[in-house]
Amino acid sequence: MSLLRPEIRLLIAERSEPMPHVYQIVRTSTDYDGGVDELVRAIEDLVGRSAAARSVADAVRRFTDEAPA
Repeated sequence: MSLLRPEIRLLIAERSEPMPHVYQIVRTSTDYDGGVDELVRAIEDLVGRSAAARSVADAVRRFTDEAPA
């Protein structure tokens, strides 16, 4: 989370369970221009440009394509 800019990071609602927390991270990132790309870069910074990082990036982008406007 510290890799995201404060405007995004500070608005992410804390959740005790991992999946709802991940949802909040992705959802909040979609509210900002460039937020999804920033999230993907943060993931790549953490785990490298691996197959797993590409899978996560693809899933995040699919989520944003399917999210209601």
